[in-house]
Amino acid sequence: MVNVGKWCWLGMIVFLCIGCSDDDSGSANNGNSNTADTGNGGGADIAEAEGDTTGGSDTDTTGATEDTGTGGEDVLAPEGLLADGLWFTAVSVEPLGGFVLPLQLDITSTNNGDGSGKLTNVSIRAVGSDGTSTSDVLGTIETVDVAADGTFITPLIEVTLPGQYTITGSDVVVAFQFDGTIQESTFVCGKVTGTVITLNLDLGDKTTFAATPWGQQASPPVVSCDSGNIEELPHIESCPDVVAGLNSDFNTAKLSRSFRVVLPTDYSTDKKWPVVFLFHGLGSSVTDILDDTKMDEYVDKYGFILIIPESTQGPVEWVQLDNKEQNPDLIFFDDLVSCSIEKLSVDPDRVHVSGMSAGGLFTVFLSVMRSSVIASSAPFSGGLIIEPPAISHKLPMLVTWGGPTDGSTGQNFDTLAMELIEFLRTNDHFVAQCNHGTGHKWPDEMTQVAVEFLMSHPMGVAPEPYAGGLPDSTPQYCSIAE
Repeated sequence: MVNVGKWCWLGMIVFLCIGCSDDDSGSANNGNSNTADTGNGGGADIAEAEGDTTGGSDTDTTGATEDTGTGGEDVLAPEGLLADGLWFTAVSVEPLGGFVLPLQLDITSTNNGDGSGKLTNVSIRAVGSDGTSTSDVLGTIETVDVAADGTFITPLIEVTLPGQYTITGSDVVVAFQFDGTIQESTFVCGKVTGTVITLNLDLGDKTTFAATPWGQQASPPVVSCDSGNIEELPHIESCPDVVAGLNSDFNTAKLSRSFRVVLPTDYSTDKKWPVVFLFHGLGSSVTDILDDTKMDEYVDKYGFILIIPESTQGPVEWVQLDNKEQNPDLIFFDDLVSCSIEKLSVDPDRVHVSGMSAGGLFTVFLSVMRSSVIASSAPFSGGLIIEPPAISHKLPMLVTWGGPTDGSTGQNFDTLAMELIEFLRTNDHFVAQCNHGTGHKWPDEMTQVAVEFLMSHPMGVAPEPYAGGLPDSTPQYCSIAE
């Protein structure tokens, strides 16, 4: 049985709605397991993650049912129509980076005796993170004509995806319709059109779906009529010169990306340098994150290179919805690391990451996806919202957030931070925690604390430099997580 893990697509809200306001808070729900990751600092291709990434389970207990459905039975009626039965349906939401929304369709049908007929009733349920539990019926489509060639178009239906089936615990309203074709006895596929009403986001013309009999779904699930043709995103062909200031036309994963570099005044290629990658939040920019953190002012004092990547500024600014390797932002990071090692004399054992809000979430994502590359990290208002691969190295992490008022558009970063800390400590990673209690912001006094933490934690450092306590300059609201 496939485990859909964090596919419950409301996790996408995190990326679309995270701003810099500190007047909203919501709720979050996260569960994680360890399964394997690799990476290497050389060349233009940091190694791909390995191992089973289906993770564990996080079973819903509110209004949930568990269905065995038709199992391996042939669910095609003799006349070519779908017979009564349950279907696992995976929707790949193209505007959200291909994020997969799992649904269960309960279908009944009648036939006209000439190959055509009707889907008389299609009931829609959300699927839990364990891949088996389902919600109550979200909505029902009635009387859908099916042509003799198996094609059909359902009427538009509006449903509310319940928060208990999402990562952050927030409901989202969606209106959509299926334009599909019955391909064979165990396969139906096509396009999905409509709107994510809560986000005012059009699904466009590239959102797809595929349905298989309940209990026969693959892992990962099939999401379109041609799911076997997965596009391979290329790494950068060769590293261009990397210079202080703005670097643009960095061609990776079929995109032209840009980033800013801040070098120490005494920089030379005669030595190896630590590097910190700093990621901005949603709707923010390289300039904004530098204005907010002033991290560039510490480059000379601590002797490191600062690289601030620019996001794509799309609906998903930092793609981190699952642990797949075909991720343009993950490939961008891989190529930045490789090229900074090649062109800037970066020490591969001193690669560090930090970021705020959506950038904080991406900081954690990179830390678990590239644990063999990243020495330590410092997320601000971040969290872990994927089923991580197995972590190959220890992850020293400084986790900073703003307490119960640390929220943005219904997302509760207080909950996300505490769940992240619990995950890290359960897996025996060192965590320094700083709850500043002032909402969704980066406190001025925390920049130096973050930089000092990162510089004190190169790859594989032992013994733990903070084992005896945090530095005296650390704010009183910080402590070592037990």
